[in-house]
Amino acid sequence: MTQTMLLLLLGSGALLTAGVVVFVLRSWHSVAPGHALIVNRMRAEPTVTFNGALVLPIVHRAERIDLSVNTIRIDRRGKDGVICSDNIRVDIVVRFQVRVNPTADDILRVARAVGCARATDPETLEELFTARFSEAIKTAARQLEFAELHTQREAFKDRIIEIIGKDLTGYVLEDAAIDELDQTPIEMLDPNNVLDALGIRKIQQVVAGTRAGLAHESAPPPPPKPESFDDQLRRLGLLDIRVTTEVACDVSTQRAAVSAHLGGDDDAVLAQLPSSVTRSLLAALGAGELVCRDGVAAFRWTSAPVTEPQLLAGARLVHAFRDAEQAFR
Repeated sequence: MTQTMLLLLLGSGALLTAGVVVFVLRSWHSVAPGHALIVNRMRAEPTVTFNGALVLPIVHRAERIDLSVNTIRIDRRGKDGVICSDNIRVDIVVRFQVRVNPTADDILRVARAVGCARATDPETLEELFTARFSEAIKTAARQLEFAELHTQREAFKDRIIEIIGKDLTGYVLEDAAIDELDQTPIEMLDPNNVLDALGIRKIQQVVAGTRAGLAHESAPPPPPKPESFDDQLRRLGLLDIRVTTEVACDVSTQRAAVSAHLGGDDDAVLAQLPSSVTRSLLAALGAGELVCRDGVAAFRWTSAPVTEPQLLAGARLVHAFRDAEQAFR
């Protein structure tokens, strides 16, 4: 073999090797992070790769599918607000984060159902999930009262995700976030709607109760109750002191002495008293001690407090000793 022939063979081999390398490089399809590659090699089942694959022209067909997270925003406000268990309608905005589940089976499932190009299209995602997500929000809200939605927001969100479930036709729900949650303005409610009418009544009751509570809290405290004389004695440790109330008047020094305890046997007592003293007068007096001697008639109560009618009855009793004609010495 001549030197010329050897050089030709070596050159041809180098060109062939370079051609093969160029062909392989041009046929290699790499996969960017957050994507997958579906390769149809004319077999029964396409293959899914997350790294890269050799895709031969004409023989193979390849499509990329986006696995990044996408947001679906559900906005239910005004007349479209959801109703709680206490019939109060609320405005709510929830963001759901979904993406194609990064498994070969689910990727192929999405590709067959909507196609790789439309897998992350916002309109496609809204068409697939808006009705389902909205219904889950309505169902979860109906299980809680309006106040509970605010105090248990995390539990409310978890309940929504639980109702939606895991089977999303090849997609997966990554998370949900409640962006807005507030009572629907009462002027937006329809009083001819039974549920709205019940909600209006509930709102009015709550507002009225809250106003009454605030008014009670803002009212000045009642003035302190004045301390009674008995309380003062008790506070000062003078419990052995006895305070009595007495009525008295001057009578004739010629009147026979009388000493009686009233509040017991009326007949025995009446026999010692002037004839003008009646049983009703004694009944009005209450318990006490009557003394008439040395020109003074006095009645002292043994119980307290003494009322004005009792004082008047006592005054009439001692005055009877001044004017009575009997019982003189």
